[in-house]
Amino acid sequence: MKTKLYKPLSLMVLSIVIFLAGCSSGNNNGAGNAPEAGQNTPSPANSNSGKPNTTPEADNTDNKSFSGTVKVLREWGDAQPNKAMFDALGIAFMEQYPNVKLEYVTAGGTAALQSMVAASDSPDVVMTYSPQPNFMKDNLLEDLTPYLEQYPEVNVDQFYAPSFNKYYVGDKLYGLPWNIDPNFGLHSNRKILDQYGVTDVPELNSLEDLGNYLKQFWVVKDGKQEMTTFDPSSLWGGGTAMLTWSLINGATAEDIYDPKTRKVGYNNPKIVEAVEWLADFYQENINPERINELKGTLPENTDLFDANKMAVSFYSTKKMREEMDVILTPMPEEGLWVGGYGFSLVSTSKNKDAAFQFIKWLTTTENAAKISNDILGVMPAKKDLPFLQEKAQSDPYLALALDILSKVKKYPPQTPVDLPETFEADFVAVLNGTSSEDPQTFLDNLTKIMQQKVDEYYK
Repeated sequence: MKTKLYKPLSLMVLSIVIFLAGCSSGNNNGAGNAPEAGQNTPSPANSNSGKPNTTPEADNTDNKSFSGTVKVLREWGDAQPNKAMFDALGIAFMEQYPNVKLEYVTAGGTAALQSMVAASDSPDVVMTYSPQPNFMKDNLLEDLTPYLEQYPEVNVDQFYAPSFNKYYVGDKLYGLPWNIDPNFGLHSNRKILDQYGVTDVPELNSLEDLGNYLKQFWVVKDGKQEMTTFDPSSLWGGGTAMLTWSLINGATAEDIYDPKTRKVGYNNPKIVEAVEWLADFYQENINPERINELKGTLPENTDLFDANKMAVSFYSTKKMREEMDVILTPMPEEGLWVGGYGFSLVSTSKNKDAAFQFIKWLTTTENAAKISNDILGVMPAKKDLPFLQEKAQSDPYLALALDILSKVKKYPPQTPVDLPETFEADFVAVLNGTSSEDPQTFLDNLTKIMQQKVDEYYK
């Protein structure tokens, strides 16, 4: 295994926003996807015994005083290892709360909440990524601030702040964060940097800095693509790319959508400038035909980075992690983001006190965090966990993730409606110059469309 160099950059600390990787839908902002089996998933620490770590943790609560069934409506289905993780969490929780029975509901996912409530079959807890507008509109989430007054040890200091604060609406808290997905580290191929005489990854504080770093590796020789980096316009989808680069350019979540005024602002000047930057970069460097021709020369199922034909990537591969000499750095801090899920108390629950105990245990105990991380590689929203800090000493990718998390300052805009179905295709057309709309016109029209959808939603 090659030694990876993790190099934290001394970047300016400015505000950043959490956003869902690969999701351009407005009402999915901030959600994290379930990890796929075998992908970036460490082996269970307790694989010899097959049992979760159920060491009791200090708590002033009389756990035996809580009883009854707690029904949890969750995402991620029953595929393995997802089911194994949730089952292990359930066993550990019920060992700590012996008079409570935990029951998971996965059919239909969390989209089934309204229909379950309407059928008088309400769950007690629902997996959420924020105070989701569709749930808030129907008053389905319970304010947790009275519980936090009862248990003052549960507070923002236990969590990465944006993951906690995103659950606030005004002075009311509608959930606690469970996992957090640190994204947008840069992976630079040392072999390629040496090949092109680049001695180190420079400080990246702006779109201009990032563009200058990437452009030197977009090399065409004799009409053929010789070298590449990742395409900034395809950063887990156009919606995520537009958001990320807009943030780096100085935009804020409230510029995109302000929940207080319910105003949409995709045509904010900072966002327009970012899309113009993307369009310039695309038209100067991105030629899909040349890139596809280059990919066609590679062995089957080989990534451009793995084949030493990509100098900088924003995602990791198995070969990169295990065999290649890679410099790991965060992206410009203003554009870093995290996604992630939490759990909320359903307002129609008939066992709220016991349900809150589950939410509290799941999100604030090291035991629950370790089970989730050991089995599925889940990154806990709870911070300052000794077992993760110890792992990071020998895992540069985890060290990068923890460094990114230490810099996150904001949470995502909670737009209650989806981007238009044609957004991705329209966005690419604007970037490659085949659209009749320039970035300003495109974003003016997008703002009008999204404002109409928001206004209709709240009628």
